[in-house]
Amino acid sequence: MKLVISITVIIFVLLFSVLYGWMLISEKKENKLKKGGILGLTIAAFFLALLITLVLGLGLFTLFGSIKITNTLFGLELNMKQIGVVFIAYLIFLLTVDNVIDFLVKHIIGENLFYPIFLLLIRTFTLHMIGLIIGIQQTSSFIIAGVVAFIIFLIEIYAILRQGAKEET
Repeated sequence: MKLVISITVIIFVLLFSVLYGWMLISEKKENKLKKGGILGLTIAAFFLALLITLVLGLGLFTLFGSIKITNTLFGLELNMKQIGVVFIAYLIFLLTVDNVIDFLVKHIIGENLFYPIFLLLIRTFTLHMIGLIIGIQQTSSFIIAGVVAFIIFLIEIYAILRQGAKEET
């Protein structure tokens, strides 16, 4: 849990710094910066960074929580160090390679019924391989990979259904 909170705080600090710098440079270019403007910029950057961090933090807590709950429910006997390593490895995969796989699958088979199912299978296999590379037992790795991939699948199905409902109105 400390790992997720630490990553979330790092994300917030980085976002705040980048947003504040970007807004400050933008205001200086337009010669709109006044004495009281620094406080306004700070508050605006703080709340924008907080909003983005809350969304990203929710995703981080979902990923970490699904790994931890799977460990508890199935009695996989992974210690916190192993859970942390799995979490970091899955996070790196989901933020990098998964986007490439998503792009390729979308352009190869298109967006149809098989698209999310095919992604579910690819993610399960890939996350399982990551678990094996890390040194998790085969059964534990497959169970965690399956649960995490299924949770991502459910989130994507929800997004697809919500987008379909918006298009109907």
